[in-house]
Amino acid sequence: MDLKGKNILILGASGQIGRCLCKQLKNYGANIIAHYNKNKDSIPDEIIKVRCDLTNYDDTLRMKNELEVQPDILIDCVYSKFNWETILNQPLDDYVVQFYTQEMSIIIIAKIFTPKMIEEKKGKIIAINSVCAFQNGIGQSAYVSGKKALDGIMKVLARELAPYQITVNQIVSGWVITEEESDTGIINDSINSTIPMGHRGTHLDIANTVAFLCSDLSNYITGAAIPLTGGVYMNLI
Repeated sequence: MDLKGKNILILGASGQIGRCLCKQLKNYGANIIAHYNKNKDSIPDEIIKVRCDLTNYDDTLRMKNELEVQPDILIDCVYSKFNWETILNQPLDDYVVQFYTQEMSIIIIAKIFTPKMIEEKKGKIIAINSVCAFQNGIGQSAYVSGKKALDGIMKVLARELAPYQITVNQIVSGWVITEEESDTGIINDSINSTIPMGHRGTHLDIANTVAFLCSDLSNYITGAAIPLTGGVYMNLI
């Protein structure tokens, strides 16, 4: 996989998936710009780091204007932690946080960064979505509401940007093994029996699929939501 010469802005790079993307895409030769709002120190030191609140238009525009190089590719892996509760017990603020984190942030990013892509008639936008958006499990309502909204925005964006040769795609991630689990050697295998392939994926599986979508090999793919779930979820045709 050759990503040399590609300038990639990873949004939410301080999270577990974001950190893995930084390392792996850099290994493939990409120029990485790592966005964070908190936890700057979790991002590898050799990578350029930029801070902003993606739910704030002015702050995101400030970040863009301060970049030395404008990105060809945007990767959204922003995540906000909260407790999983039933709808009756979930605080209303959790839904508001998910709305701003998952939906408003990608809208703001699109408004600020895609005009240059449209002008140049090239570019890629990739978002990390979740199998939860299709499972609709108990206690997942706040998270699912944000991820379903993200799915809708990404698909509309794919249609609107397609005439300008800009691709917009998603990875539908299952319950992958975290870096913490790998580092400690304590891996939760309790859900393996629910996965047709019999085992969980890893963040590296996500990173390699993202690398494919970043590459020129995927230039005619847009509007896709690629399942990375070991067979738990399959798209219908």
